[in-house]
Amino acid sequence: EVLVKGSDISPSTRISCMFGSTVSTGRFVSSSIIACLAPDLRPGTLQLRVSLNGLDYSGTALALKVAHQITVSKATPSTLTVGTAGVDVLLYGTGFFDSPSMMCYFGSLATPVKTFISSTAVICESPSVHTPVSTMVSVAVSTETAGHLGASVTYVKAPRLTGVSAPFGPVSGGTVVGVSGADFVEGAVFCRFGEFVVRFG
Repeated sequence: EVLVKGSDISPSTRISCMFGSTVSTGRFVSSSIIACLAPDLRPGTLQLRVSLNGLDYSGTALALKVAHQITVSKATPSTLTVGTAGVDVLLYGTGFFDSPSMMCYFGSLATPVKTFISSTAVICESPSVHTPVSTMVSVAVSTETAGHLGASVTYVKAPRLTGVSAPFGPVSGGTVVGVSGADFVEGAVFCRFGEFVVRFG
């Protein structure tokens, strides 16, 4: 459904909407909102008009942009830390377009698209969650279309360190350092030695 905002809208059972030259049904939501059922449309820009009696359509038309279906196939990183927000998450998919109405949905939590890269890649900032959870990340222009074709991301507890097995080693590197602690996640743990980061394992 496409929500059309106006003023002084009267209740009616004969509301209809015209998408270009295609007529579709509509319904009264409130004195300021009509919901129009969108027909099958081709990508592009068309004019949208509404009628309260099914005969007389509004003289003023709204420009409606129809885009390809948006999908998200991969999120990087796909593992995030509970309680941490603002992590740049690179999303790969199809159908992205540069618009201020584009939103990233981490489950039901919405954040604006931070950076539009191309029709196949955007960057979103992760919101904060308070408990470990796996959720779907998607990109959409409305909550009605969010979450249908997305990629999975997992929020985990921050790892806790309690000790290391090799407190020193040669400057040339190569020392195997055992790390003990809790809340490690297989495949999602990295070790930082000063400014150098290496994958755990």
